Amino acid sequence: MNQQQKKQLLTKHKMGVFSSGQSIIEVLIATLIVGTVLTAIASGLTLSLRNASETKYRELATNLAQEGLEVFRRERNNIGWTGFSEILDSNTFCLNDLPANTADFQALPAGECDGGTAIAGTTFTRTAYVVVQTVDTIQITIDVAWTEAQNEKNVTVVQEFRNVQTK
Repeated sequence: MNQQQKKQLLTKHKMGVFSSGQSIIEVLIATLIVGTVLTAIASGLTLSLRNASETKYRELATNLAQEGLEVFRRERNNIGWTGFSEILDSNTFCLNDLPANTADFQALPAGECDGGTAIAGTTFTRTAYVVVQTVDTIQITIDVAWTEAQNEKNVTVVQEFRNVQTK
């Protein structure tokens, strides 16, 4: 083996030793970076799914609240302002089961929804708060509540009904 070949062999040997040491460090750093990125992505996806779930529940709760207001609007139109305002006193009503007609509406029992009841097929409760402000103004507040991850959530919709036939 001549001097030139020995020099090349020594250079290759040194490169191999240094190269494998650098590879281990590079692999460790790359693993750390990939682990950090994957953790961030997993956290982002979890937060995104939680937000999507809450948005879905809020949308459904808003629709249920609007549905409750529609019952009061329907009855005001069906029986007129005088009959509507005579039926309603400032009170609270559980609307988990919506009245199907005027007779059911007039027979609504006053009171909060008890803890064990919910709107059929859901985990939501729907409560109407009626406040007679004047002879010609009634405020209806519909509150739809549910529990998500042991946290109480709710959506509230308020509508003022006015006697438009007043001079």
